[in-house]
Amino acid sequence: TIEAIIKPTSGAIATPHIISNRQCRLWVDWAAGANRLGFGRTSATSIYSANGSIVSGAWSHVLAASDAAGATSLYINGVLSGAAGQAGGTPAAGADSFIGNLAALTSPLGSDSALLRIWGKELSASDASALYRRERWRTGTAS
Repeated sequence: TIEAIIKPTSGAIATPHIISNRQCRLWVDWAAGANRLGFGRTSATSIYSANGSIVSGAWSHVLAASDAAGATSLYINGVLSGAAGQAGGTPAAGADSFIGNLAALTSPLGSDSALLRIWGKELSASDASALYRRERWRTGTAS
């Protein structure tokens, strides 16, 4: 599970990355006005949150939870916004992780971020909601 609080700004980069390594990545997808969150466990499979779920210039609490079999859920501000099955797998031993970019340094996040957590387990929908409620002060969302 990857959790982040971001304030992305749309611009010249169509897919700025929050975090990536050789086996998984989490990014914002501005391409063709999609304004959504993307998550991929391998280079061949990706899932997305609902179109319009990420707003340029606004803080968002994002969470991607995935189990060993590949069932993946995306949460925006504590609410499920996308789910799909993907190929299983975990990051390769010794694989570098890049915060705010890809390994090739071609997709910088180029925005504010207030938090990045990598959990060693799959978090549930109730966990995602509880984490958002606990951290929403960082997003400026009223309680």
